[in-house]
Amino acid sequence: DPWKSLCNVVEYSGIFDSEYRQPHSRCMKNTRVALREGIAQVLDQRDRTNIWLNGLAGVGKTSIAFTIAEEMKAANRLAATFFFSHKHSQKAAFIIPTIAYQLAIAFPRIREDIVKAVERDGMLLSPGKSRADQIRELVIKPLETLRFRQEPYVIIIDALDECFSSEEAARLVTLLSDALRGPDLPFIHVIFTTRPEPHILAAMPSPVYKILLTTHDKHTIRDVRFFLQASLEKTRTTRPTIFGQPPIPWPSKKEFETLAFKAGGLFAYAAMAVNFISAAGHHPQERLDLLLRERSTVSADIDQLYRQIIATSEDPLTHCRMLASTIHLARPLPLAELQELFYADKRNLAMMLEVFSPIILNDGVGNVEVYHVSLHDFMSDPLRSKQYHVDAVHAHEYLACCCLNFM
Repeated sequence: DPWKSLCNVVEYSGIFDSEYRQPHSRCMKNTRVALREGIAQVLDQRDRTNIWLNGLAGVGKTSIAFTIAEEMKAANRLAATFFFSHKHSQKAAFIIPTIAYQLAIAFPRIREDIVKAVERDGMLLSPGKSRADQIRELVIKPLETLRFRQEPYVIIIDALDECFSSEEAARLVTLLSDALRGPDLPFIHVIFTTRPEPHILAAMPSPVYKILLTTHDKHTIRDVRFFLQASLEKTRTTRPTIFGQPPIPWPSKKEFETLAFKAGGLFAYAAMAVNFISAAGHHPQERLDLLLRERSTVSADIDQLYRQIIATSEDPLTHCRMLASTIHLARPLPLAELQELFYADKRNLAMMLEVFSPIILNDGVGNVEVYHVSLHDFMSDPLRSKQYHVDAVHAHEYLACCCLNFM
């Protein structure tokens, strides 16, 4: 069954609203308003202008991409998505079959054409098949059936550079952009989100609408402040045993301004700082004091935040070794499997997960994952993690010892 064969190679964690991607990261209401309106105007054009949303890790690219995808899906204009992530053991080779699967769902008329293409070439879904062949047979030819549609559609590729080298990411940008601008196709805009890599910029064919997200943009800083205000207010009003009923004012204006300066225009900083401050079993004021104790000369210093959180550990070096080893796993593991892997060190695992809970996702059921990709970058770079750095060799050595103990 060719349809079943296609479904078997779909990388479901790449589809924007997949359950594998919970918790979903979306823009808070009343944030990124002007930016999203500008993107919507481009997407409403009956042409083939693509969008490149670029910026450093932590500025909120994925949240924007997810929110746009939700809006386009509600308007029946979303053709396909692929959200790359270090958190999932994604097979990047299956990006084109995954896009084809979504096209078949979004446009039932072309499903039969996609199925026939798979029937004609038994190797079409193979990871070794040329991507140019895959996109021609699974995407371009089927879409030609829809050439007379007047409404513009959108494909969203998020964090393309998370799973590819910058050269490979650039090649995929060129391939998708060139393939989807043919005159016999419906109007399809492609949104790419990446870090500001020169290779990717060079690969972007015109016309392209470029949006650079920076940590110094006044609109972004305002939205981060709004997020912090709303999040801290929620903490204040849901902890009556600490703040009373009705709750006392908190935090002070000076404390809020200091925290807002530290966050700057970095949503990832703000989100993890809130996670740290509001962690169960801790007094929010004491946690806030910890974050504000060390002065910042620059805003959006996420490295300082990571070092502050790590420093709350009673045994930071042991816990960092375990954190680095968890990050270097070939694929994320659920808590039960991690407990088996680190059986000889189960107590330290529990302590590490508790201390680092603001920067690690762990609901006790799903996979244990880093909250944000910037933690992976931080732990991998000795200039950033400094005394907390654990290199890949030592992380894998520790994992090997754990595997031997497990056997």
